[in-house]
Amino acid sequence: MTKRFHLTPPVAKNAENSLRFGLMLNSLTIEAWQAQTIQLLVNEGHELVLTILNHEQLTKVGLGKKLREYPYNQIFFRIWNRFLFRPQAKKATDISSLTQKSSKIYCLPHRKGIGNHIQNQDIATIKSYNLDFILRFGFNILHGDVLNAAKYGIWSFHHDDEQKIRGGPPGFWEFIGKHSFNAVILQKLTEKLDKGIVLKKVFYPVIYHSYKAHLNQIYFESSILPLQLCREMVFQPLKFEQSVSKAPVFYPPSNRMMMHYLFVSAQRRLWFHIKDVFTQEDWHIGFINNKPILEKDYFQHSDVSWLPRQTKSSYLADPFYLETEKDHYIIAEKFDYSNGKGNIVLLKRSENFNCSKVLIDSDLHYSFPFVFRYRNEVFCLPECHQNSTLQLFRFDETNEKLLKSADLLEGFAVVDPILFQHENRWWLFFTSKLFPSVHLYAFYADSLFGEFKPHHLNPVKTDIRSSRNAGAVFSENEQLIRPAQDCSDHYGRAVNLCLIKHLSPETFEETVVYRVSPDETLYTKGLHTFNLAAGKAIVDGKRYVFTFTGFMHQLRSKLKIK
Repeated sequence: MTKRFHLTPPVAKNAENSLRFGLMLNSLTIEAWQAQTIQLLVNEGHELVLTILNHEQLTKVGLGKKLREYPYNQIFFRIWNRFLFRPQAKKATDISSLTQKSSKIYCLPHRKGIGNHIQNQDIATIKSYNLDFILRFGFNILHGDVLNAAKYGIWSFHHDDEQKIRGGPPGFWEFIGKHSFNAVILQKLTEKLDKGIVLKKVFYPVIYHSYKAHLNQIYFESSILPLQLCREMVFQPLKFEQSVSKAPVFYPPSNRMMMHYLFVSAQRRLWFHIKDVFTQEDWHIGFINNKPILEKDYFQHSDVSWLPRQTKSSYLADPFYLETEKDHYIIAEKFDYSNGKGNIVLLKRSENFNCSKVLIDSDLHYSFPFVFRYRNEVFCLPECHQNSTLQLFRFDETNEKLLKSADLLEGFAVVDPILFQHENRWWLFFTSKLFPSVHLYAFYADSLFGEFKPHHLNPVKTDIRSSRNAGAVFSENEQLIRPAQDCSDHYGRAVNLCLIKHLSPETFEETVVYRVSPDETLYTKGLHTFNLAAGKAIVDGKRYVFTFTGFMHQLRSKLKIK
């Protein structure tokens, strides 16, 4: 089973936090991601009380009837799915040991239309166990009083955005259609088909060059949803939302669509490697001048002043602005195409931001130099996921260096960290290198140099559209606004400004209130940093270019040549 670590310790195992749950299964051999879902709950102290097994006997169908009724228009998919397609998430996993301490009952459902109905005596038995919830990994469509057999109902996954796709296969139509994201919901089942109560909804990127990798991602990464829901239930009432989807129902692909899928998969995988070698991201820094934040059409190309280019063999990105009595500075990442490595550099207004000086002497890759003031000193918290330690630096303006000050967090491959103060606490937000644009993590401490503790709900947000930090938190009308990257469709697509509505060690809620899109004329392909600076905003824009140094570096990487 693939293990996922979500940067948070288990909640203390006690009767107050522990919930009693059951399982609905067709057998004790289930898919790997389902086993992981159960294991995460058990590891945190939730009690698996009851395992409900489907005792339905498959009716033997004669060969003649099978041949007459077989869906020949889907035969390619059925052969591929049964014999050729082997994602790790769907690997058959025996959970006999995991369910050993739970009671087991066998239910013989009876069919009525397209749904399964559990017999009354079995429902009475299930209710006698006083379950808080039931996870359904079998029994197909359920109707009747069994839906009320647990306090919080029967929970089921749907690995698509229910507002766009009903049916399945999971993630397949997002892959074929090259959607910008793939939503996953955990829902409480109701009598109405595809009209469940949405308990949790998260958003993942679509991995365009591999459906297998994409399916592994949405299955394994969503396995934490029931656990997160249980954590939320300890500290706050659940907010339920009834699905009102009118989305079309999708079915397994036809033979013609499977041929198209195979062609598209091969083409995209080839193009993925070709593009990786022959094109490079080219970022650059600019200012948006004197416009109120959150104004309509905020980013207009006529308002952007781009810095002069320094070289063609590198680019500047992740800009943060600093004003002192001595000078005004931009502290940014300078990425060198020749070695695929970033450095933290300083640019001065007194030099028209034409020259850059390296601030940290290191062979490691540094980026996203988050800059802030504290007690009359300037600090920098750059990303360096390679050393798995989040290091805080002090800015030595006299010698123009960043000097190591403290280690704030150890053992985590932190990506794009930010710090801010809120209600007498220091808050640290970041994403992780494993999925750098998907999961947002929060840590907190009583002081800047104190022990940073993980948020109770980590990851506090799973949304490819607005998880990864894009700059410093700022205040607008006495409200906290967090710039976040929209990495759906591709990395650094745009910046979404998120209003933080609730933030405590046990709660987190934010909503997107505004979007800053890329320049329409020059750097048209992306924007992933937004910081306020002296009545302006400093941003970076993306385009794609070909550079010989970048080509040679990527080619050596593909061929594994040092």
